[in-house]
Amino acid sequence: MTMKRTSDEKPRLTIDRRLFLKSTLAAGAALTLGPSVLTSAAVESINYGSPDPLETEANVRIVRSVCLMCHSACGIQGKVADGVLVKVDGNPYHPNSALPTERLPYATPVEQADLVRGHNCVKSQAAVQTVYDPYRLKNPLKRVGPRGSGQWQEISWKQALDEIADRLRPYYQPGVPIDPAFPEFGDLPNKVLFSAGRIEHGQKEFTDRIWKNGFGT
Repeated sequence: MTMKRTSDEKPRLTIDRRLFLKSTLAAGAALTLGPSVLTSAAVESINYGSPDPLETEANVRIVRSVCLMCHSACGIQGKVADGVLVKVDGNPYHPNSALPTERLPYATPVEQADLVRGHNCVKSQAAVQTVYDPYRLKNPLKRVGPRGSGQWQEISWKQALDEIADRLRPYYQPGVPIDPAFPEFGDLPNKVLFSAGRIEHGQKEFTDRIWKNGFGT
């Protein structure tokens, strides 16, 4: 590949035929092999073989749940093959996952519903990648270096809960004001702030039981 100048002295890029053919073949191979290589390295379910086996196969079972990838809480059904989640579809029973004319009556046998796929968005379908993401955190991490140093140590859930409880115990004193001069501040438990970002659909009710009703903050 060379740079040539035209009569008006502006540079012009040229490429010979051999280099063009090599580049085209290389790009085609990358487009063909790239997605499968990258996906199989990152997502365990693709290694299963067929990413979408038939629902009627003996090693396949359908598990129904609710998608928590956004606020809509659409019904989903996961296709599990040999214990590996390989596909997420919409639940045809659920009002969010099927048009009114397509929605299955609740009296429809489950075995029949297994063969019907409802609607779901690409974010919901990407839940497979979320489950098997190699960077997914499966256990608590404890900071073992200065803040911002990026030094973390994996610990057990028991250790994490015990250490959190030890830190919270001094503030669990219902009836003891934070400052008697300012009663509007409330009791000592109010010094604990729980902020988890976006939590919905059962998660909020669960955390309310712990922090609001149990701890008192």
